[in-house]
Amino acid sequence: MQRLNPINNDNGFVLVASLLVLMILIVVGIAATNTTTIELHISGNEKMARDNFYKAESSAQEGAQRLQNENDKDNLRAKRTIFKWLFSSSKENDFLPSSGNSVDWGTLSIVSDPADLLSGLNDPFISLVALDLGVVKGKRASSLKMTSSSVYEYHLLGRAVQNSGQKIIEIGYKKRF
Repeated sequence: MQRLNPINNDNGFVLVASLLVLMILIVVGIAATNTTTIELHISGNEKMARDNFYKAESSAQEGAQRLQNENDKDNLRAKRTIFKWLFSSSKENDFLPSSGNSVDWGTLSIVSDPADLLSGLNDPFISLVALDLGVVKGKRASSLKMTSSSVYEYHLLGRAVQNSGQKIIEIGYKKRF
C-alpha cells in the first residue's frame, strides 16, 4: 500500500477556496444591506425635514398674504385684531425655540379661522404666528402731512410638525397704512 504525503495532496482545495470566496461575498452582501438601510433612513429624514420646511414657509407666506389682503386697520394692530394668530411684539420670545418657553402652538393652527377651510389649509400640524412690532423707526409719517401713512413691521412665524420633526420659519413683513 502506498502512503500519501499530506503536504503534496491537493484533494479538496477547490472546496476550501470556494467556501472562503463564499464567506467574503456574504460579508460584502451584509455590509451592502446595512449601508442601504441606513441610507434609506437618512433620505426619509431629509424628506420629512424638507416637507416641514416647505409647510412652515407656506404658513408664514400665508400670513403675509392675509396681512396684505386685510384693509381694516384695526385688524392689522395686535391690540384690536380679530385674528387669533396676531400678537404684540412683547410675546416674541415666547414663540422662538431658543426661549425655552412652551407655547401651545396647537391653538394657533391656521385652521382656527372659518376662511381657512376654503383656502385649503386644513392641516392641523401647520401653525402661524404674526408679531406686531409697530411702526418702523425712521418711517413715521410727518405730522404736517395729514394724508401720509406709517409703515408697520411684522415678524411672521410659520411652524410645521410632522413625525416628531419640527421646523419654524421666521420672515419679516412691512405694510404701509
